[in-house]
Amino acid sequence: MIDSRKLLLFTIGIMFGTTLGVGTYIVLTNQQQLTETKEYKAQIQKLNGILEEQEANITQLEQDQQVLQTEINQLREQIEEQTQQQDTQEEQQETPQEPEQESPQETEQETEELSDESDLIELPVRVRMVTSSDWSTLTFVDGEWDPHIIKANSHAEDAGYDEKSMHLTQSIERALEDGIVEMTIDASLKIPLNSADKEEKTKLKLTFIIEKGSLGWTHIEISNYQSEDPIIVDNYWFSSDGDNKKTIQVPISYLDIELLYDPSNIVNNTSLHGLALFGYQGWFASPEDGSDRDQWLHWFTYDNIPDSDHLTVDFWPDMSEYNEDERYPTDMVLQDGTPAELFSSYNLNTVDLHFEWMEEYGLDGVIFQRFIVGLDDPLVFGQRNKVLQNVRISSERHGRVFLVQYDLSGFENDLEALKEDWMFLVDTLGITDSSSYLYHNGRPALGLWGIGFEHIDLEPEVTYELLEWLQYDAPEQYRVSVIGGVPTYWRTLRGDSHTDPAWSSVYNRLDVISPWTVGRYEDEMEADDHLSDLIIPDMEYTSRHGNEYMTVIWPGFSWHNMYPETQLDMISRNNGEFIWRQAYNVISAGSDMLFIAMFDEVDEGTAMFKLATSDQLPLDATLVPVNIQDPDLPSDHYLLVGSKITQMLHGEIPLIKSIP
Repeated sequence: MIDSRKLLLFTIGIMFGTTLGVGTYIVLTNQQQLTETKEYKAQIQKLNGILEEQEANITQLEQDQQVLQTEINQLREQIEEQTQQQDTQEEQQETPQEPEQESPQETEQETEELSDESDLIELPVRVRMVTSSDWSTLTFVDGEWDPHIIKANSHAEDAGYDEKSMHLTQSIERALEDGIVEMTIDASLKIPLNSADKEEKTKLKLTFIIEKGSLGWTHIEISNYQSEDPIIVDNYWFSSDGDNKKTIQVPISYLDIELLYDPSNIVNNTSLHGLALFGYQGWFASPEDGSDRDQWLHWFTYDNIPDSDHLTVDFWPDMSEYNEDERYPTDMVLQDGTPAELFSSYNLNTVDLHFEWMEEYGLDGVIFQRFIVGLDDPLVFGQRNKVLQNVRISSERHGRVFLVQYDLSGFENDLEALKEDWMFLVDTLGITDSSSYLYHNGRPALGLWGIGFEHIDLEPEVTYELLEWLQYDAPEQYRVSVIGGVPTYWRTLRGDSHTDPAWSSVYNRLDVISPWTVGRYEDEMEADDHLSDLIIPDMEYTSRHGNEYMTVIWPGFSWHNMYPETQLDMISRNNGEFIWRQAYNVISAGSDMLFIAMFDEVDEGTAMFKLATSDQLPLDATLVPVNIQDPDLPSDHYLLVGSKITQMLHGEIPLIKSIP
C-alpha cells in the first residue's frame, strides 16, 4: 500500500521543485516573498484537506476488504463441506450391493445388448489440417481414434492429439502475416455400432467438430487409408470471414472399403494428345450448401431471389439423379406442383455425380476454370478452393483427368497475385501431386484464358513476363506447360484480339494455343468456312513456330435470361449436329486435342451434361428444353454426343461428318 504522506510530500516536491531547485537563486522583494508565502500556505492547507479525504477513503477500503475476506472464507467452508458430502456419497455407491436375481432370459438379453454396445468397427484414416489461423482443432464425436503418426511443419508452435481430437497452433504474429501451418495424422477410427447401425452402415455418417481462431482460414482433408496410398475422399473449408465453429459429417461408406480403380479405365494424365477435355465452371452455389458465402450463385441475379424473374440461366439441369442432400429448393415449382430444385458445385456429391457421368460416358476429363478476380475476398477464395478440391477428389475417384485454367477476365496486370495463387495450389492444396492432374511435355499443364483479348486490359510486356516465370524462371515445382486461351483472330491481330504487334511475341511463347470460338459462327456451313479460313492456317502457323494447337468446339449458344434483348436459343444446337461438324472438321484437319465448351455452362447455353426436357422445366420460366427441336431427345443426349466425339478423336469409331 502507498504511504499517503509520502505521496503528499512527493507532490509538493513536484510543485515547488522548479522554483526552489538546487542551484537556483532568485532575487525577490520583501513584498513578493510575503505574497508567495501566503499562497504556499493556502496550497498546503488545500493539500492537507485532500490528504485527509484520501485517508478516509483508504480506511473505508480496508474495511470493505475485511468484509470481502470474511465472505471468501465462508464460501471456502461451504465448498469443503459439499466436497466431503460428495465423497461420502461416492463411497456409499461403491459399497457392493447384493445383486437381484434375474431370469435366464433377462440375463441372455442383457448380454446381447452389451455385445452390441461394445462392438466396434475400426476404419483407417488420414486427416490433414492446414490453417492460416492462430489455432485450429478437430474433434471426433462418434467414438475415439488411435493416432499413430503425426507430421507437422516447422512453423507450428504446437501440434498434437489425444483420443478424441487433434490441434494445431502458430503464433498470432505469424497468423497476422497470413502464415500457413499444417499437420497430418494417420489414425484408426473406433466406432461403436449396434445391430441396427450395422444394417444401415452405408447410410451412416461420422461427425466431426472443427473450430478455429478468429484469424485466417482452415482446410481439412479426410483420406481413405484402406490401401497402401491414401486417397482423399472429402474436404472442408472455413473462410477467415466465416463461422469459427462447424460440424461436418463424413459418410462411413467413404472410408469403409478399399478404393480400387480399373487401370484399363483410367485416363492417361501424361499428355494432352488424344484427349477431349470439357470446360468445367463449377461456379454454382446456393444457400444452405455449407459455403460461407451462403447465397445463390450463377442461377439467379445477386439480389438472391430464386424465382423466374431473377433467373440468369437459359438451360435447366435434369435433377432426377441428384440425392436429396444435393437438391436446393427455389421459389419456382415444376409442372407437377413440387418445388423446382437446383444443385451447388460446393457439394462434393454433386461434383462426384458429374464425374461419374464422365466415367460412364467415356469422357476424358475437364479444364477447371479458376477466376483470378475475387480471390482476395476470403469467402470467394474459400468457395473456389473447396470446389477445386471436389474436382480433384472426383477425378481421382473416377479415373478422369483435370487441369486448372485461370480466367484473366478483370485481371489488372497484377503478376504477383497469380504467382502466389499458383504456388498456393501447388504447395498447400497439392493439386499437381494428384494422380489425376494432367501433365504435358513433362510438366503440369496450366491454362491462362484471356491472353490478348481486346476487352481484357492486359499489357503484352506484363503477360510475357508472366509466361517467362511460369515456363523458366519459377522454381522447378511451379514450372508448367502453358495452354493459352487466345482470341479467334490471334494470328492476324484483328477482331477480338489486341492489335499491338507485341502480342505476337506473347502468342508465340505459348506451349499450346487454344483459340476461343464460341459465338464466332452460327451453323454447320459457317463452321466449314471457319475451318478453311482460320483453323487450317492457324495449324500451319503453329507447326512452323513450334506451338501446339487445341481449338474450342461448342454445342450452341443462348443467354437470353442474362441479356433479355437477345434471342432465346440464339445459336441452335441442331440436335448435336452443329458441334459434331466442328469436331469432324478439327480432327480431319489433324488436331489430336479438343477443348469442348462446356460441361456445366447453363448461363450461356453451352452445357453438355444432363439437361431438362420440356416436361421437367419449372412453370413460368423462359428456358430452352434439351428436346426443343426433337421431342424424343433424352436428357443425356449431349453426353452421348460428347462420348462419340471422344471416341472419334481416339480413333475408336470412323471419322464421319454426321452423328452415327
